[in-house]
Amino acid sequence: MNILIIDKKDDSLSQIARLWFEAICPSYNILSSGIEETDSVCPIVKEVMEECLGRKLELETNHISEYIEDEWDIVLAMSEEAKQDISQLALLGKSIISYQEETRPKT
Repeated sequence: MNILIIDKKDDSLSQIARLWFEAICPSYNILSSGIEETDSVCPIVKEVMEECLGRKLELETNHISEYIEDEWDIVLAMSEEAKQDISQLALLGKSIISYQEETRPKT
């Protein structure tokens, strides 16, 4: 199964989701990307995920343009903004699942 996780930037939430999916479903091809360019993953995210997974991580950010031509079984939009942005790309017709704002924990 090929899963693409998209957020506005590929610097935090999409990276966390990708790492957890990889830990739970190691046989799946799971990648993350951002609609906007970003240079690096948030250092706090990297530190927390290294502690949770118990290993050092080499994390790189990706841009959606790298994956538009690829075939995806599921495209997971991590925000409403990302869902709106990807609806205009060549990912139409794919199974797009969005992370709903109402499901986020209240802080």
